[in-house]
Amino acid sequence: MLNGWKREKQFDIYKGPYLCAKCDNEVFSSWERHFAKSLWQKPFGEPSVWGDERTILFVLSLAYRYCLHFIATSPIEANKPYSEKMRDLFKGAMLDPAQVGQSVFVYPYVHQPIADQCGLLPGVNHLLQLAVHGMSLPSEDGLPDSLLVLLPGFVFLLCSGELRPRGGACEIVNPVSLKLNASLDASRSNIEMPLFLRQLFNRMVGESQGHQKQLGLWHRLAYGADKMLNPGRRCYLAQSQDHKLLFWQRENCS
Repeated sequence: MLNGWKREKQFDIYKGPYLCAKCDNEVFSSWERHFAKSLWQKPFGEPSVWGDERTILFVLSLAYRYCLHFIATSPIEANKPYSEKMRDLFKGAMLDPAQVGQSVFVYPYVHQPIADQCGLLPGVNHLLQLAVHGMSLPSEDGLPDSLLVLLPGFVFLLCSGELRPRGGACEIVNPVSLKLNASLDASRSNIEMPLFLRQLFNRMVGESQGHQKQLGLWHRLAYGADKMLNPGRRCYLAQSQDHKLLFWQRENCS
């Protein structure tokens, strides 16, 4: 699921020997606990939580760790300078969170059921509700150097510059970045993110479906006994949303 270059089943972010025990188990973990308690189950709850320093530090720490992982594992040496540059950018923002909104821009998106879009492959709801992934996105078409981070139900696009929708490649109507002590309405912010990133998401959907079939999970997810016993699980709810999207596309998309 990560850029580890191996097609193997994983259920957790690959941590690697990147952090000392204190940073991993006390500092970074305290930000993770805050996120889990305040946003994981209720992302559309209190808008002020999005501007909490611990929320911002948690997102930055994910991006920072992905950069460390890319530096350590990528077999392509030419990718290393980019990952090092982004690592230093996120480290600087962790040391001074006020830089978020100035030198680093963090654009969050919280998944809402996608049922009536022609540009996204059925499977996108499953992807956005279950995926754990990180991807480097070097600058192109006027877009800044960026790093994409996916958590189940959440998308974070971390950029070295501001996204500008008018006259540029950004299709988000009104890009909203996290800022220290600033509230954010997640139900209305960056809702065009899936369409903006549709090429990436559609590719991920294709790759993940192929991977599921390779592992023998595809048939079990669609027809297994667990689905009948536990229809309310997140994977089956996402599957139902993707079926609705598929049927809508058959009726409305040429």
